[in-house]
Amino acid sequence: LASAGALDDAEFERRGPLLLARLLARGEIRAGFVTGGRFTPWDLPLAEVVEHIGTTWTAIGGRTPGPDMIAWFELTAQGRAAVGSRGVRAMAPGMSGYDSPGVVGGFR
Repeated sequence: LASAGALDDAEFERRGPLLLARLLARGEIRAGFVTGGRFTPWDLPLAEVVEHIGTTWTAIGGRTPGPDMIAWFELTAQGRAAVGSRGVRAMAPGMSGYDSPGVVGGFR
């Protein structure tokens, strides 16, 4: 988002759900939950996932979300290919077994 000019919180809040929706629609990330240290993607239609993320994002009103408030996100093989081998974000999942730091916000 920073490379697209979303440097202040208001701009990040406005563009964040849209960016996540695009990444989900392109199959570059999956939304889900984590239990027992293992990521499980949601078994919901894309429209419902996007609606949940947008509604929850709006409801928290700019506060940094806590764990499990919005969703956990996994970078897919397609997402890794889009990122390429340009840096740390392109690395394979760590020992935790999933890619997401837990939530969006605070990890921009």
